[in-house]
Amino acid sequence: MKNICLVIPLLLIFFISIGFSALETNLLVDGVDVAVRPVKNIRVTNVENPYGANSGLSVNMDYNIKNINGRISLPNSSSTVQYTVTVTNIGTVDMGILSAVVYVNGNSNILKAEIDSNDYVLGNKLCNTSNVCNGGISKSFDVIISYKSGASVVSGNIDFIVEFDFEEYYTITYNGFSNTNSLSSGVLKNQNKDIIFTSNTGIPSNVTVTGANGSLTNSTLTISNVSGPVTVTRNYLISYSGFTGDVSGLPSSIVYSGGSITFNSTSSIPDSVTVTGATGTLTNSTLVLSNITGNITIAASYASSVTLAYESIQNVYNNPPSSSGSCTYTILPDDSDDLNLRYVGSNPCNYIYFNNSNWRIVGIFDEDGEKLIKIVNPTTYSSNTPFHNKNKKNFENWPLSSLAETLNDTFYQQLVTNGYGNLIKSLKWNVGSPSSNAVTPKTFYDAEVDKKGPSEAYVGLLNVSDVLYATSGPTGGNRTSACLNTNVYASSGTNKWSSSGCISSNAIVNDWLFSGNNEWTVDASEGSAKVYRMQNNGIPLLNTVTGNTSYTRTVVYLKENIKIDSGDGSSNLPYRISLVQ
Repeated sequence: MKNICLVIPLLLIFFISIGFSALETNLLVDGVDVAVRPVKNIRVTNVENPYGANSGLSVNMDYNIKNINGRISLPNSSSTVQYTVTVTNIGTVDMGILSAVVYVNGNSNILKAEIDSNDYVLGNKLCNTSNVCNGGISKSFDVIISYKSGASVVSGNIDFIVEFDFEEYYTITYNGFSNTNSLSSGVLKNQNKDIIFTSNTGIPSNVTVTGANGSLTNSTLTISNVSGPVTVTRNYLISYSGFTGDVSGLPSSIVYSGGSITFNSTSSIPDSVTVTGATGTLTNSTLVLSNITGNITIAASYASSVTLAYESIQNVYNNPPSSSGSCTYTILPDDSDDLNLRYVGSNPCNYIYFNNSNWRIVGIFDEDGEKLIKIVNPTTYSSNTPFHNKNKKNFENWPLSSLAETLNDTFYQQLVTNGYGNLIKSLKWNVGSPSSNAVTPKTFYDAEVDKKGPSEAYVGLLNVSDVLYATSGPTGGNRTSACLNTNVYASSGTNKWSSSGCISSNAIVNDWLFSGNNEWTVDASEGSAKVYRMQNNGIPLLNTVTGNTSYTRTVVYLKENIKIDSGDGSSNLPYRISLVQ
């Protein structure tokens, strides 16, 4: 009798231990598979309490390891059937439900399953009321089955299966952020999740993600292809200025805790550096960065005390000297995200001696991490120059037009012959344009930089935004409200330049770059045979590439390692420049 009493409890324990697996034969056989695949340690263990609303009816119900199934009737579009489902996690790994999909004869477009959010939210881990999430815990939640929006009502009984996608739950660890309690603490395998940073957590400029793919856009990090615990590490961006060599091989970001940068002969080893956004210690060719507080700028200095040309212009902006004759030292940042420095007004002191004549400086522009000076030949060439000699489309590709080929062949060779070829930078030109000219200068600029030509060129033309930003505004008026915040052109209304005082007597006021001619720019209308030109009335307007009544002014960018040897920027004493060797 004692032996019988002992056998009965042992049999009960045995059947309980295998009971959860009895619904799937493979689990009884493949014990190793269970050990290495956590998804097999979680399963549906009960379905009960059927409840119909709006004439919905549960005819019968059943369940399997990862689904509930049965037969229901939903006689109208608002009918629903609700079940209470219990899921048990017998493993040691936290799990969750990625999705719950209803199939009717293999079709998932008829019905939907919604889990009561008071019980459980898809994408979270499954935990009991004591916040225990594995080791034999059970979790119950209500599942409501109804028609998908737009689905046709099915007459009679419906055989259905609700398939649950159980996935492993991984933690997310954040490095270099503050107040991360508001951020997502975990993610399911294969789940796509948006992590939104705020001013409280600190919005990063760059991050490194391990355990998943990560894409950062503004303040939102989208993680996908999750394969394990996820780590999000904050990085800070690094920009370089004043270097006489190629900095493209140097790191563009650094981890929040700091690190080191080693300069070499290619990037040009500085004698000293000024670091903003962090503490920087330079020993020989290695710069150690620590105590990082934000994005970092590293400015190089050399023992020869060479001041690069763009640094000289920045110094003029910070400490403008008095006027030199009829010209004024008026430099202003534009309102774009790049904050380019531009010469503005009717006659700024921006003369520079180039190619054996006086050119003028448009401003300083950040092009792929380099500070480049953009200069223009003030002399207009030919009133009979087509942009292209055939009426073809797609001349957002500046280097492919006949005008570009001429300038980058004949004119560039003249620069080389005259000894100026090594001073200019070959680059991909900003050639985009807005879909309308009834926009602000900033919108023109944003559209221009959003599209670059497919290949590099030494010589180009002005952008529309160059001419628009060069105005200092109406005499005695406000440049920002009258020009920068106002549409260049509009067919009606008062929010346009001509009504706010930026255009007077068919001329852009106080604007040294407005020539008063019909003039080609490099701003092309994508997919068409039209390019913007500045009209002689001050309005940018699209014109076909074969138009032959347009002037041109040649434009080049000076390399970053250019220095000013003499001159004050006036027409009598233009800046004289040379290359830092």
